[in-house]
Amino acid sequence: MSIMPSEPGIAPGAVADPTVFPSFRLAGTHRQIGRQFGEAAAVLIRHHLHRALERLKAHSSLSRTDALAAAMQYRPYVQAFAPFLDEEIVGVAEGAGLRLEEAYLLQLRAEAAAVPAATAAPLPRLTADDDAGDECTSVAVQPEATTIGSGLIAHNADLPAFYREVGVVLEIVPEDAPAVLMLTPAGQVSYIGMNDRGLAVVANYLTCDGWRVGFPRYLLSRVALTHQRVDDAIAAVRAIPRASSRNLVLLDAEGTAADLEMTPTQDARLEPEDGLLAHANHYVAPALHAEERATASFLWVYAAPG
Repeated sequence: MSIMPSEPGIAPGAVADPTVFPSFRLAGTHRQIGRQFGEAAAVLIRHHLHRALERLKAHSSLSRTDALAAAMQYRPYVQAFAPFLDEEIVGVAEGAGLRLEEAYLLQLRAEAAAVPAATAAPLPRLTADDDAGDECTSVAVQPEATTIGSGLIAHNADLPAFYREVGVVLEIVPEDAPAVLMLTPAGQVSYIGMNDRGLAVVANYLTCDGWRVGFPRYLLSRVALTHQRVDDAIAAVRAIPRASSRNLVLLDAEGTAADLEMTPTQDARLEPEDGLLAHANHYVAPALHAEERATASFLWVYAAPG
């Protein structure tokens, strides 16, 4: 895998092979990490922003101005519960030459169109209707259930097709936290990955009511990855006032695996059975069955035998 100089349409430092996600190593303070990300992947980040806004224009009545203003409503929660991520987002904006609200919009998808606390009617969604089935599945296998005696974790990132154009792999090496290897869309500081302490985190979409302004769901993975053990990561995520629904599948170096289903205000932990843990896009925990709001056809796709 060779790192090539800048070419038309390719971010500086990106891998030129179109079958490989561009990869970047980012190190230093969190502000420096964000700025390095912004500078190195500026072409891809701007393309990500362009495609996000393009879809917004095509699939909703939410204006660019309103979407950017909505995105900034989430910043106080990031500053309060994960200030290091706010520093990285500020750095991304600086490095890529974006406005801060544009960099924040890249950390959100459907959330930027959530119901504002002061209104009775929902804002239009940022996602398109044809995204309904494009969501992720995850699996974790404990060491005792493998032939190699090591735990395994896997994730199928079923995102809208354009995310293939903006995906990057980051090696994030902060001065004050575990190093992280992460797959994420360009400009987004958190998605799925693992840290150098042996904790891995992947995530799925869930549908429920009650979305609100709060801590963005994508950023929960990086919060979890500041820890070494599954139990500590789950405790940290549970303490955050979340904006939306999310599902996390976690595995640590000690072989502990767990799934955390979440609504904005509730959660339920699922344990492996026979060393196996798998999750798609509907609530499995009995305590959260009533929160399910996916359509019947969407549930059938993931729940039907075979």
